[in-house]
Amino acid sequence: MAALLVSSCTLDHASRDEGTSDHPGDTSHHDDGTSERVRVPAGHVTTSDGQHELTAFALDRTFVTRARFERFVDETGFVTRAEREGDGNVLDLRSGHWTVVAGATFRMPRGPDAEPAPADHPATQLSLDDAHAFCTWAGGRVPSELEWEHAARSATDVQTTYPWGDEPYPDGRARANTWEGAFPSANTLRDGHLFTSPVTAFPPSALGLRDIVGNVWHWTSSPYEPGAPDGEVALRGGSHLCDPDVCHGFRIEARQHAWPRDRYAHVGIRCAYAP
Repeated sequence: MAALLVSSCTLDHASRDEGTSDHPGDTSHHDDGTSERVRVPAGHVTTSDGQHELTAFALDRTFVTRARFERFVDETGFVTRAEREGDGNVLDLRSGHWTVVAGATFRMPRGPDAEPAPADHPATQLSLDDAHAFCTWAGGRVPSELEWEHAARSATDVQTTYPWGDEPYPDGRARANTWEGAFPSANTLRDGHLFTSPVTAFPPSALGLRDIVGNVWHWTSSPYEPGAPDGEVALRGGSHLCDPDVCHGFRIEARQHAWPRDRYAHVGIRCAYAP
């Protein structure tokens, strides 16, 4: 397994309020932050290669949590790739390099010598195959890259830097779990988190989505580029390891890539569904 393909957040290419049921995309009556879906209206999204029309779909309000993924495992007996192969990729903050760690799984995402994943944090150390299996079980699918971007822009196609606008810290407040400080030697913890955070820790987007950027990257079902080798797919949204001075991966337009078999401590799942 390639341990260094996805660096902390380094992008090889850069392409191109609190609230609950008042958001226009909301389809739920309450927000437990784990499994409700948000309806994303039809519309168009503009990228570097043109304008794309999308039909309406629904998206998980939050990342799939460790607890929700564990329910899937308990009900189906599913074994993740990390469990089958015995390891996963974990960032060594001392060196700034990714390391293959034996025993790293969605339950112990940074390895058996670190703390377990909290139940309300995103499930990580999951391959794209694991993501497909979970989303199928949940009645959905892994979203495309264009669907992710349309949702991140709250179905408006307004070309802001972030889902909330162009300022990284509006009113001085962190709106996403990202790296603050000098990566990887120092994190000021301005947002309150060194690693992953609870999926309801930050305010929702205008559409009602939590963590649409930051916390962990999103798997998508889209090729990273036409003819991408070995089926490389696009990751979107950035993570808690994204430092604006290194990669700025939590910009809406930022992209990253991974092979479907890869699993990392900063990549998670959000499923799409019929509207």
